[in-house]
Amino acid sequence: MCWGAGLDAVHVGAGDFPPPDPAAMRHANLIVLWGANPVYTAIHQMIYIQQAQSRGAKVVVIDPVITPTASQADVYLQMALWL
Repeated sequence: MCWGAGLDAVHVGAGDFPPPDPAAMRHANLIVLWGANPVYTAIHQMIYIQQAQSRGAKVVVIDPVITPTASQADVYLQMALWL
């Protein structure tokens, strides 16, 4: 459900191009997860995140809640949205 909505959002915001391959994350040097908790919501993607980390990639989590994903991050920024 979220994959399709995410692709639609990318299409509207950035135009047409092939969707990203989640497995490509394993080759990243920096992964920023903003308000996402893939430990619960995308466990299949955590494999790629952990592979990147084991290669030396840094994982930054930005979230007001200390989630299981945040506890595995190299850097955790607890930011709240103030309205």
